[in-house]
Amino acid sequence: MPPGALGDRGGLPFYIYPEVAFDQSAALECHPGWLYDDQAAEVAMLKLLRSHPARVHTPEAAKLFVVPIMPYVSSAAGLCHGETHDMRMSRAATALRNSPWLKRRQGHDHLLVTNTFRVKLFGASLKPLLTNATVAWFEQPRLPGGARAKGVLFSLAFWRCTVVIPYLANPFCAHQR
Repeated sequence: MPPGALGDRGGLPFYIYPEVAFDQSAALECHPGWLYDDQAAEVAMLKLLRSHPARVHTPEAAKLFVVPIMPYVSSAAGLCHGETHDMRMSRAATALRNSPWLKRRQGHDHLLVTNTFRVKLFGASLKPLLTNATVAWFEQPRLPGGARAKGVLFSLAFWRCTVVIPYLANPFCAHQR
């Protein structure tokens, strides 16, 4: 890694797209059980990233670009405030398609955080835009021993590589004996 790549904040400087087109927080109201849903880790992860010291607020200072959509929560919310999941994904795709930062490196410096295995939730419009992105995802891309096998969820993925994140711990289960 070149000198200064990690920035003065002790981490890789990253930018979170702030546009309203990416804001899917209203979907949380329509899926109030997200807090107890182990596949809703995208919410907690985005919250952590928004307050992380390596976050920068100008795209020119970033080495990584976070696409702050919530495919799983959006899908679980369904029709929410007059908007469907497909409408939310399409709106985000349009904004991403128009991003000069995506065009600059064809998405190689982009990150999407989700831990859903339901790749259809990204919608046809987002898939071609994220083929070069890294996706923070729960699934290990290889079987034990390093082999890839037919039917493994990785074979369904459309992105370049993954960063493995944990499931969201269910607070209900944490209080049980």
